[in-house]
Amino acid sequence: TALTAEGIQSSMNATLDGTEENLVGYWKFDSTNTTTAIDRSDEGNNGVIMGEVTPGETRFHIQTPHQGALFFDGTDDYIDVDSTHELSISGGAFTMEAWVYYNGSNTDENTVIDKDGQYRLYIENGHFALTSDDSASVAFNDTEMMENKWYHLAAVFDGTNTTYYLNSEADGTSTDFVLGAENDNNLTIASSYDSADFFSGSLDELRIWRVE
Repeated sequence: TALTAEGIQSSMNATLDGTEENLVGYWKFDSTNTTTAIDRSDEGNNGVIMGEVTPGETRFHIQTPHQGALFFDGTDDYIDVDSTHELSISGGAFTMEAWVYYNGSNTDENTVIDKDGQYRLYIENGHFALTSDDSASVAFNDTEMMENKWYHLAAVFDGTNTTYYLNSEADGTSTDFVLGAENDNNLTIASSYDSADFFSGSLDELRIWRVE
């Protein structure tokens, strides 16, 4: 797999240097830049911050895992990242992980990461799931998350099975997810591709790992 359970547990509270093997996207949200979300991986998949975001709104200094997070208002704030080969996963295994602080004000689907047509990680009714346009059904993690609390989410796809991890503990396995075909659609963070299903709350340490 792109990241093992042991790897998730050992790195979830650590700051990476960005050169780790198989790491293709790493948005730390540790910069005061309010126009660009810098990708700290070697791939340089920087994103454009959309919405009227100010430093006071974006920097959440409650007790976050890494003392830096980006706040999204659930209405029109999101990040747009150009499509690259590294993000357009063509097959094999991959892992997506993020720290999330879900405030519950948006009762619809709350998108964490979306690569239209290929994969989408989102929260709905306190549970998270990995899905795609090619997935016939959607399976969520087992444990319901509380509002206004930090959680670490991870979805590990091995090519057939998806295993969910909540705070590094295995929290459900499914075969429902089907990886969509590689495409040139942009990747969005905190919103679906069509500027809908916005995330309401804070995100930190978003990471994508893949294995060809």
